[in-house]
Amino acid sequence: ARIDRDVTGLVVTPGFIDLHTHADEDVELAPFRTTPGMIRQGVTMAVFGVDGEADPLAAREFRARIARDGIGVNFMMYVGHNGIRTAVMGDAARAATPDEVAKMCERVRIGMEDGAIGLSTGLMYLPGRHATTDEVVALAKVAAQYGGRYDTHDRDPAGDMLGSIGEGFEIGRRAGLEAHIAHLKAVGRRNFGHIDDMLALFRETAKLGPVSADIYPYDGATARLAMEILVPPP
Repeated sequence: ARIDRDVTGLVVTPGFIDLHTHADEDVELAPFRTTPGMIRQGVTMAVFGVDGEADPLAAREFRARIARDGIGVNFMMYVGHNGIRTAVMGDAARAATPDEVAKMCERVRIGMEDGAIGLSTGLMYLPGRHATTDEVVALAKVAAQYGGRYDTHDRDPAGDMLGSIGEGFEIGRRAGLEAHIAHLKAVGRRNFGHIDDMLALFRETAKLGPVSADIYPYDGATARLAMEILVPPP
């Protein structure tokens, strides 16, 4: 049906893409299946599997449930290093063996052939913090074969901001794909005033290949659509 409305003084825009959302943890819950909070803000495309969360086989089950029950937005998914590492190694607090890396690479391949848009990591979180840079490069190289990108919650944004961002860029460069730094920010007093250094690092790295980042438009942090229901305010 056609709807006529006077939009004088308003802004008409295509739907927004939410590049970093954990709403995939909640859209299977009935109150959030239609993602009303996203729709009200003009979001029509969500990117799931960020921070290394989505193992490809679990992602298959997720997509099957969404296909059955429906969802309020379009979505894309990353394959997640933490999910893959847990599936292959459990909670082992060590570097992966060559055989384990090969098994993880095969899971990345499965995810990419299922339509994932790339590899994501949460190197600040367990078990990703135990991974070496070489381990992540090996997995990212598989994603690169399918035209994917690398999205990372970097390893230590508070204690080693520039070094952590630099590791993300190194992984992208060595694997041959775009490196994307998630929720870019200066965390903690020691990083105050170093945004110019961060931007200089971006500019220098961009001379070698594609890099990108996203930021959130508020001065705190947030996570799940269901947070207010699952953890009600006091």
